[in-house]
Amino acid sequence: LIQKKEKEYFAGNKSLNAVVYTVVGSAESSYMIEPWKRLTKSIQNHNYRGLCFINKIAEGETHYTIMPYLVTHGLISVFENDFKK
Repeated sequence: LIQKKEKEYFAGNKSLNAVVYTVVGSAESSYMIEPWKRLTKSIQNHNYRGLCFINKIAEGETHYTIMPYLVTHGLISVFENDFKK
């Protein structure tokens, strides 16, 4: 569903003023990893103006252990320029 929404968005919009951090655990099942890979590839290929898009695979993380990783690394990634001031 989210891949369809992203495709529909791109049909009418070539820019997206946002910072997006997305991560999937390497120990997830392919049921989670493969759709994530397709979505992130589509977003990257659309090359939205104004979008800072960060996507990572977190080594050894599972569906249940990813949350602390996501919160910590996501916040640092999104606000790293603010920390350097």
